[in-house]
Order: sequence, then C-alpha cells, then structure tokens
Amino acid sequence: MALDESNGAMVSGFSSGTHFVQMMGLSGIDASECRRVALALLDLPHMRDAAERGCVAWSSLVAIVSKATPETDAEWLDFARTCAYHHIRRMVRNTRRGRDHEPRWSPAVMQWAAS
Repeated sequence: MALDESNGAMVSGFSSGTHFVQMMGLSGIDASECRRVALALLDLPHMRDAAERGCVAWSSLVAIVSKATPETDAEWLDFARTCAYHHIRRMVRNTRRGRDHEPRWSPAVMQWAAS
C-alpha cells in the first residue's frame, strides 16, 4: 500500500504495488489478498497492532478481517488468538459482517451452540 500511496511502484516502472510484489514472486491472488487485508487493517486498530507485532496468525487474520468492524475488532482478534483455524473459518462462514461471534459460539466448551 505504501508503494501505491507514494507512487513508488510507478516510479520504478510497475503499474501498482500489487504488480511490484507479483514481480518479486508473489502470485497475483496472494498479492491481492495482502492488499485486501492491509486496507481492512486501516480501520481495525487492535488487529493492525497485533499484526504488526506478529501476535496473530496470517491465516486467521485473512479470515477475520472480512467480518470485523471497528466495533467488533477486539472481539474477533481475541477469538482468532484462542481458537483453532478450522473453528475460525467456520465462524467466519456463519457470521455476517459486523456481527459479534459470541451468540453462536461457546468458547468454554469449544463447540457450536444451537442457533
């Protein structure tokens, strides 16, 4: 994103920051995913801080940024830090954007509650 914002990629002969990272060996899909996550993190301060400190797994971060909002940021981050990835994916699949995950998840017993 910094390359896009500063036009650094274009000055270097690339059409965008995504194009630059593709030329460095990252696939187009992975480059787009990185950009999507980076853009989402601009509005998610708890997740952004955890990502910068390396305190949340990339795969979990990719999954939860699609559902988190500034209001649910901390709750989703806590969920991602305490649950296995397959639980995170299932929760993301079953939750609308901005909704807290708690009504459908029982962390004490680590199983799905009846809806």
